[in-house]
Amino acid sequence: MISATRKSGLRAFAVGAIVSVIGGWLGVTYDLWRFKPFGWLYALPIALAMIGLGQAGTGVPFRDLAAQWDSLKGWQRGVLGVTILAVFSALLFGVLAAAIMSGVV
Repeated sequence: MISATRKSGLRAFAVGAIVSVIGGWLGVTYDLWRFKPFGWLYALPIALAMIGLGQAGTGVPFRDLAAQWDSLKGWQRGVLGVTILAVFSALLFGVLAAAIMSGVV
């Protein structure tokens, strides 16, 4: 059975993803990209989707995760943040390279 925390994370991810897709469609269809605040408004549902995905994946509420992050020392946050950035960048570039080499992109 899925815990309540993971369910609320999946719900937040679904809402954020749906609003992002609708916002992207509206942005392309009605050329809203020229409207400067649209980028900031479009970032909010993406952030909600990312928070929901993290909460669903870890099973830890976002507030608790934020409190744990804030309790780390500055150098620990720096090392962990750079490590997370490096791992996900390598993953992203690896997937992109595989897609290019296979002819998908």
